Amino acid sequence: MKVLQVYRDSYPPLHGGIEQHIRTLAHQLKRDVAVEILACNERRFRLDDGGVTIHSVGQWGRVQGAPVAPWLPRSLRRHAGGLLHFHSPNPAGELAFLLSGMRAPCVATYHTGVVRQARLFRFYRPLYRAFLARQRRILVATPRHLEGAELLKPFAPRCVVVPYGIDVSALAETPSVSARAAEIRRRFGPRIVLFVGRLRYYKGLEFLLKAMTGIEGRLLLVGRGEREPALRRQADELGLGDRVAWLGHLDGEEFAAALHAADVFCLPSSNRMEMFGIAQVEAHACGKPVVSTALGTGVEWVNQHGHTGLVVPPCDADALAAALDRLLSDPDLRAALGAAARARAWSEFRQETMAERTLAVYRHVLEEAAG
Repeated sequence: MKVLQVYRDSYPPLHGGIEQHIRTLAHQLKRDVAVEILACNERRFRLDDGGVTIHSVGQWGRVQGAPVAPWLPRSLRRHAGGLLHFHSPNPAGELAFLLSGMRAPCVATYHTGVVRQARLFRFYRPLYRAFLARQRRILVATPRHLEGAELLKPFAPRCVVVPYGIDVSALAETPSVSARAAEIRRRFGPRIVLFVGRLRYYKGLEFLLKAMTGIEGRLLLVGRGEREPALRRQADELGLGDRVAWLGHLDGEEFAAALHAADVFCLPSSNRMEMFGIAQVEAHACGKPVVSTALGTGVEWVNQHGHTGLVVPPCDADALAAALDRLLSDPDLRAALGAAARARAWSEFRQETMAERTLAVYRHVLEEAAG
């Protein structure tokens, strides 16, 4: 079986959540599937990423985040195999598929709705419906994705819930990781609040910074993004000083150590662009309770209020501060929520389970197409 995964970006070089998810899925599937990735970047390249081939289509630029790549339909036809797996929304890839005239069996993962470009999306909506109508199965990461997406309602019988998975074993607290975590705690602790993710507009970090003014503790920010300069200015204006540490991108043992060193993880996202929050699963896998926000998306399905963490209203710095302070001040509650979080991560969100469920969808789709 050959499968082509299609999205607007790839990892490497981009470190976003969807890109990481596609890479994780591809590497899990490669034992059973000849899997390749087709994406758009500033330049064309072909890369062997540990047995997964990444084809990068050059682009002229981007409009509202969507690549402008006129030759994408040709690339899609050239690299397609037995099955296409689109990661959506990706207007460039979806239009390329419709324009290509291809009839290959295909599935799509619906990652998130369109929020920031909602006005432009009104014009694209008919084409997006046509794209969804061509999909034999539509994968969603949580039941909330289906419940909250009006566009998916007509296609509900074709939707399948396949939660995102992570490599939980890579986050284990080995002696080396434990030593690194102890060093982080000596440097920044006690009472460490951790955030991991791209510093983007919908992450709600302006509210987390404001919340930190009323909390005794330190905030560690792991990640980079376009909002970093503005957030640094805000932190200075709030007088947070060295109570906020900007750690940039971390991976491997350094990343695992940051998670194990933290007391509480926070995902303060401010709008529905945050549909899952895979970083909170990584925190759960390390036994850390999470404070997240109620967005009406899969975020609160992943982080269950009162079971694996606390959920507060979005865009509410006072509520964030109260929840964070409650967990920082109550080690017994932290331990109970953290233990439940770890158990759920290891049982529900393993990358092996995600790959098995996805492969079952592929096989079923190909059997349908052959019949």
